[in-house]
Amino acid sequence: MVDWSEDVLEAGFVDEYKRGIQFFHSHLVELHTNIFILEKVLVFPFRLLAGPDQIFFRQVIINFYDVSILTITRVAADQAGDLFTLPRFKNTVVQHIKDAHQEPFRKQLREVRFDEETEELLARARAIRNHRIAHITQQFASTDIEQLLDGIADKSRILRMPEQQPEWWQTYRLPSLTDAEKEQINIYRRKFGLTPI
Repeated sequence: MVDWSEDVLEAGFVDEYKRGIQFFHSHLVELHTNIFILEKVLVFPFRLLAGPDQIFFRQVIINFYDVSILTITRVAADQAGDLFTLPRFKNTVVQHIKDAHQEPFRKQLREVRFDEETEELLARARAIRNHRIAHITQQFASTDIEQLLDGIADKSRILRMPEQQPEWWQTYRLPSLTDAEKEQINIYRRKFGLTPI
């Protein structure tokens, strides 16, 4: 890769520019790696090949998703205070370009500018970060968490054991349950259209 920074930038800004490029490069490589892993894990047929109880990989998915949203908002979307973001770094670079290169650089910036769709995606990433990751809103607490817990319950072996393993259920599992545990199971069995035990 050609390093044009010394030809195009003011001499006193080159080192700061290189530090900034290294900073954003490392964060974007990390983001790319996280999304690559997340995509691979999401398409793997866990339910078919490993069974429904995959809490480890469920947490891997949630955590890679969360850290990806945080990385996106940290490097591209946050604008409060004196945060070091790509848009601010771009503005600083523009201020330190030698006069002879100002117009071609500005023209190139206009061509690759964040378009309306990108701004909309960044706004969605900020909303997810603010309402799901950084701050738990009442809406998240009452919907997303409930959906997550319902998903865990729906995939549990014990919930459908009476139909899937009736002999094991009657002989071993049912007798070991307390009345409170039976009622908890029935809450979810009713929720998923199953007959109470």
